[in-house]
Amino acid sequence: MAAYKDLNEIYKKEFGLELPRATLTRWIKTNKVKAIKQQNGKYDYDIESFMQAIQDPDSQKHIRATKKDPKDYIGKITGKLLIKGIVPKELRDDKKYNGTIMYCDCLQCGSKDNQIRFSYLTENGNFQQVTCGCDRKRKAFKASTRQDLTDDFLNQFSNFERYLLIHKMFIRTTDIDVLNIPLQTYENMIKYFYYNKQFNAVYDFWEQHQNETTTFYDWAKPSLDHILPKSKGGTDDLNNLQVLTVFENLAKRDLTMSEWTDFKINTHTTSDYFIENIMK
Repeated sequence: MAAYKDLNEIYKKEFGLELPRATLTRWIKTNKVKAIKQQNGKYDYDIESFMQAIQDPDSQKHIRATKKDPKDYIGKITGKLLIKGIVPKELRDDKKYNGTIMYCDCLQCGSKDNQIRFSYLTENGNFQQVTCGCDRKRKAFKASTRQDLTDDFLNQFSNFERYLLIHKMFIRTTDIDVLNIPLQTYENMIKYFYYNKQFNAVYDFWEQHQNETTTFYDWAKPSLDHILPKSKGGTDDLNNLQVLTVFENLAKRDLTMSEWTDFKINTHTTSDYFIENIMK
């Protein structure tokens, strides 16, 4: 039998780290390490079971992963995640987690500043995360919307958040039954806007202003507009649809695009949220 200090010396020689008492307590509770509690409250630990615990492959992976310095990983790519920095404790989404959390950009879908546990980013961890979770998001989207979509089609859209926004815009703004129209028609609609210069300009503008929203409306968010309003006979044909900011779309109301353009010129009305300034 041995005392904690004896186990700690063995642990330090093996891993170069202090033996966390929480780890030892967990091993005792799971019967991984045998121990006898004395009358004074201290424990006598069984060295043989302790040696087996630290040599266990899963334990080795976890312990050696915690030994790595997160700062050494900044700027590196693991899987399809670009590690950018350490998340300050006060800015963490997961307030209960005590380990290190890193900011990561997902190179697969384009999402930025994802908060991912450092232990998930090291090759020696018990679990290795290779994306922000967008793979699961694509599968869930396919299962809940159109199961006839192929993985090859979905995977061509590196920024899946843009894809999802286009899909939602059609549902919210048009009478098109996006879940039941022919597959080819649906795919053409998505690609029409995903590669559209004006949509991407407004989307980029929105990303730059997302932290500025202080009202009910997200003024910079992309919004699908009918060039010729439905109230004046406009249709949901692609050539009658364009993307403006929510701010400009609300201001345009039921004017045609030519009427709206003339109004802005004649009244000297301008805004950074108007498409002519976004497209500069």
